[in-house]
Amino acid sequence: MVFLRPVILRDQAMSRQISLDKYDLIRGQQVERDQSGVKLMFRERQPVLPEFNTFEEQEQQTPELPK
Repeated sequence: MVFLRPVILRDQAMSRQISLDKYDLIRGQQVERDQSGVKLMFRERQPVLPEFNTFEEQEQQTPELPK
């Protein structure tokens, strides 16, 4: 079973904060798994999301597509 908890996002700041919190949670889990290593694959690394600031900088450098 899956339980969903709806959240009303009232403004862009709230949306951004919730997204950042979820992103950091997922990235933190990936970093933990990477530090513990990949079972059965000696010296292999787990993929890890970039830090959010790095992701945001890349997004700003990407030109917008014409509409």
